[in-house]
Amino acid sequence: MPCVNRSLAAGMIMLLLCLLTALASADDEREDTINVAYAHFLGSGIYDIGDRAAYVLNMPFEFLLHEPETRDWSLKLLLPATIGVLDVDWDEFWGSGLDGDRLQTLGLTPGIEVDIPLADHWTLKPFVQAGYVYDVKEDYDAWVYMGGLRSMVSYQLSSYTIGLGAAVRVVEQRPVSRGDDTGIGVIELGLDVRRALNLQLRGQPLELSVFAIEAHYYNDLDLLSIRDDDFQIKRTCEIGLTLGTAQPLRLLGMDWQRAGMGYMWGDGIESITFNMGFPF
Repeated sequence: MPCVNRSLAAGMIMLLLCLLTALASADDEREDTINVAYAHFLGSGIYDIGDRAAYVLNMPFEFLLHEPETRDWSLKLLLPATIGVLDVDWDEFWGSGLDGDRLQTLGLTPGIEVDIPLADHWTLKPFVQAGYVYDVKEDYDAWVYMGGLRSMVSYQLSSYTIGLGAAVRVVEQRPVSRGDDTGIGVIELGLDVRRALNLQLRGQPLELSVFAIEAHYYNDLDLLSIRDDDFQIKRTCEIGLTLGTAQPLRLLGMDWQRAGMGYMWGDGIESITFNMGFPF
C-alpha cells in the first residue's frame, strides 16, 4: 500500500479538518448535491464543474490480509471513505467553525483486492467493492457496487523507473428511495516516471515522480446532480507529481509510501487533485 511519513499523514488530517470547516459554511438553501458515488472515481480534489465548485476527500485506506511466503499473490482489505461538499467560498473555507453541521454526503465502499504478480515487473490487481452513500441533507442515499482490474508494468531505465498502468473499472449506483439506477465504465491508461533524489527519510532515499493519466468514461459520468443542468464527463486527463520512498514506511499500523498532487481537466471539468501515489 502507498506509504508516507508523519508530516504527510498530518497533512492529510489537516485537509480533512479543512473540508469539515468548509462543510460548516455551505449554503443551507442550495438543493444541488454532489454525486459522491461517482466522485470516488475521480479521487480527492477541488473540482470546478460548470459554475459549481465540488470539494471531495477520498481516503483510500487498505490493509494487508494475507501474503504467502512464496509471494505468488496477496490479499488486501479496501476501506475507502469519501466526503463531498458543494460551493464553498474560499474566503470562508479556512475561517469557519469545525462543527460539521452542514455535512452533505458520506460514502464508504469496502472491498477486496488480490495482488497477482505475473512476472518480475508485471502485476494484476482484480478487485470488488460494495458500499453505501449517505446524504445528510437530502434523501439521495444509494447503494454502490464496483469492480475492475488494474495492471502495472515497471521497468528500470538507467536511474529512472518507468511505470505503465492500465485499468478497467465499472460502477453501479442504486438509489434507496429517489432517482434511477445508473452505471458507468471507465478505461484508464497512465505513465509514471520515477527517480531517486539525493535526500533520505528514515534511512530511505526519497523519490520524485511525474505522471500522466488519461481516462475514458462510458455511459457518461454525472458528477453533479444539479436541477435541469447535468454535467456529464466522457474523458479526463491528469498530470501531476508524487513524492515518497522506495519501500513502505510503517505508521499507525499501516504502510505508507507516496503522496502527491496533480491537475485534471476534461469535458467541462477542472481540478486540483490530491493522491497517495500512482493509482495502478
